[in-house]
Amino acid sequence: MSVTRTERPAPVGREPELELLRTPGGTVVVTGPPGIGRTVLLAHVAATAGGPVLAARGRPSERDLPFVVLADLLQPLRTSLAALPDAQRTALESAFALASSGTAPNPYAVGVATHALLARGPLTLLIDDVDHADTESIRTLLFALRRLPAGRVTVVWAGRDVSCLDAGRAGWPVVTLGPLGRAEARRALAQHGYDVTERVLDALLDVGGGNPAALLDAAAGLRSAQRAGQEPLPPVLPVGDRLRAAWAERLAALDAQARSALTLVAACRHPGLDLLDAALADAGLDLADLGDAERAGLLRLTPDAGYELDSPVLRSVLLHTAPVAVRREVFRALAAVTPEPERTWYLSRAGDLSSVGDPNGTGYLSRTGPTPAERSSGQLVGTVAELLDGGDAWLAARWAEQTALRTPADPRLRADLELYRGRAYGCLGLLERSRSTLVEAADAVRPVDPERAEVLLTEAVLAATLNADVPAALRITGRFAPEPVPPLVLARRTHPVALTLDVAEHDDVLDAALRSPNRPDPATRLTLARSCVAAERFADARRVLDRPAGAESAATLPLLLLTRAELDRWTGHWASARAGALQAGRLAGNLGQRHAAGAASAFLAHLEAACGRAARLREHVEQAQAAFADADAGLADVVLSAALGLDALARGDAATAVSHLDAAHTRAIDGGITNPSVVPFAADRVEAHLRAGDRASAEKALEELVGAAAVSARGWQRAAAARCAGLLAGIPGDAEEQFRRAERLHRQQDTPYELARTLLGYGEALRRFRRPAAAREPLLEAERLFRTLSAAPWARRAAAELAASGARPVTAAPLAGSPGVGAVLSPQELEVATTVARGATNAEAAAALYLSPKTVEAHLTRAYRKLGLRSRAELARRLSRDGTLE
Repeated sequence: MSVTRTERPAPVGREPELELLRTPGGTVVVTGPPGIGRTVLLAHVAATAGGPVLAARGRPSERDLPFVVLADLLQPLRTSLAALPDAQRTALESAFALASSGTAPNPYAVGVATHALLARGPLTLLIDDVDHADTESIRTLLFALRRLPAGRVTVVWAGRDVSCLDAGRAGWPVVTLGPLGRAEARRALAQHGYDVTERVLDALLDVGGGNPAALLDAAAGLRSAQRAGQEPLPPVLPVGDRLRAAWAERLAALDAQARSALTLVAACRHPGLDLLDAALADAGLDLADLGDAERAGLLRLTPDAGYELDSPVLRSVLLHTAPVAVRREVFRALAAVTPEPERTWYLSRAGDLSSVGDPNGTGYLSRTGPTPAERSSGQLVGTVAELLDGGDAWLAARWAEQTALRTPADPRLRADLELYRGRAYGCLGLLERSRSTLVEAADAVRPVDPERAEVLLTEAVLAATLNADVPAALRITGRFAPEPVPPLVLARRTHPVALTLDVAEHDDVLDAALRSPNRPDPATRLTLARSCVAAERFADARRVLDRPAGAESAATLPLLLLTRAELDRWTGHWASARAGALQAGRLAGNLGQRHAAGAASAFLAHLEAACGRAARLREHVEQAQAAFADADAGLADVVLSAALGLDALARGDAATAVSHLDAAHTRAIDGGITNPSVVPFAADRVEAHLRAGDRASAEKALEELVGAAAVSARGWQRAAAARCAGLLAGIPGDAEEQFRRAERLHRQQDTPYELARTLLGYGEALRRFRRPAAAREPLLEAERLFRTLSAAPWARRAAAELAASGARPVTAAPLAGSPGVGAVLSPQELEVATTVARGATNAEAAAALYLSPKTVEAHLTRAYRKLGLRSRAELARRLSRDGTLE
């Protein structure tokens, strides 16, 4: 058939493919899964082609009808049949059912006739869904096209399976359309009039992994308030009819058991074989029930012993098209074999599946209110707590809000619900909203229950501190009742003081809390560990983090893992720090904690800046910026600026370093963060100004650092101030005195990276003062330490200084791709191995890392195999030797 041309915008993200398809006289094969944009691409080619366009497509219901696609394609050329020789015309008319010859059409005559028609003029042929086209049409077109002179006809074939074309033998380029990236997805949504928040964009991309049709169908199925992030999203986002129809034929071939088993795989967040085996058994199924789906190419085994579906779109299609009873059963079966917090997430889906396909998308939130049993048993608060621990913070916040409004005048119950709503907002990264919610709830309940008000204010302090709003946090601490409280409670309430220079008061509180025989709750444990790190009390921080804990909280675990990573960075265990931060980011992402996920990315950006890994740095910066697009960045904003400044300083771009580090300083001061140890960039800022040629600004920055060190007496601050004073010293004796003082303080703290930076500066100064022989010793140690940490740019700088001093640089330890533990194991394997090597049993490691014991066992087994080890003792020795474990 011929094509009617209409104006339409170019498909988003397909510029390279369009460039290839615009080449006249060529043949191109376009492939990709359903919904990926093949048909849209062909429609744009048709609208922009310079000459006549003929188009046809295959249909599953017509696959057995011979020549049907060819007849559709050549229909506009039927008026030219009369000019063909009789034998060719008769054969083609017979094939197209325009005349009856009494016998089947001669395939050769049909092919020659088709060739004759196509050879008459420049044409563009577009054949879509070739995998559903009839065999006779494909054979005839291939016969004709092989005999046409080059450049006469432009042909675009498209389909999910294009093997029938044998494109490789014909020498035709095959274009495989991939998913849209994040920026492209946002452009595509905007092109269709959909404006969404970053959080909603994450969910839309999760539906189909960047499949354009899935993206647009899901966006179209949401209300405007949901797209704006003002209402929670339904548990499973909508899938359009065209995508359901695209998968219908392949799914229809499965029996009921196979379909149920495949739906369970779709419902599983981490479909490893062990978990699937247990969940399938609980549902009365078996791994063998997946055999037909695997043979049909609907799912496949992954290298890490798990299953993955053929396409991300298939997950939503399966969950939407399965009966409600099946969906409930598979989520319930997964909950039965999964540890917390994911167990509660599965249970919430099992109880909220009525909203799948519900145009209002409200599910049980649309109930008229809590039952009397729920009110009397406290089930309301328990439900919110379970949803929050299960990683559904939006649903938890919505449930708390609506039920609080419907609850009778019980200020205590309302306060408890507001407590969890505030925590939910904090998990979502809405830290200012969390703080205000908690403070307002405290004011409301104080007249009838002062103790509940104190609990709410304590939570508000944490929200304000995470948001780097120390003045607001300190104002809240001033509202507590003057009565004495236990040391652990006091330490949590005064946590924001750790970000300031009021160290004398806070050290006493911290000492009392650390001596307390009581076990801290998860939030208090987090604030204790963070306070110890900010106070440079690294041994105390390690004891807090290693202390056996009771039931951990999903709300605090990602930040707890990140605090351990910060401690490992300070103490030179960078492989463990990287693994811990990756684990924190992964867990935060699974739990929907955007602030914690962004903070983990910011930390990793800072670590990769020190290591000179530019690509990874950019990746983590983009991830952090995406997380904070509609969440409060807080302290992570300072970390990101410090990371970009350190990267520029390491590359020798002092001007750019100054810009980023001054921005970090301004943000920190604006937030009331006067403790330089919270984000340790003060020394980098002094050095950046000095290397940029602005000695006055360097001296002013040093003056601030010296002042802070004099007040706090913290080791790193004093050492960093001495190092910077050495850099600025103009007299050799003064420089040497300052560098030796800094070196002594660093060795007392065991902070290898900071020590190496001081030794590098010392060696550079000695060489500048024409003492190259004396410079070699500190430069050799600096290079060795930098290489051990894989701090590549700093190691290269030390090596260059060594060469200039007449010494040969160290070459034994590789800079990157080291065969050390961090390069051999995956981040999850390293995190499990480190936890076990510290003495935890598999069960304790599973509880600490929020994994199942089977997952811990699997990671540990792979770690043993990769490292060639057989016991925990060997593992501990290897990690200690590698510097991963103290």
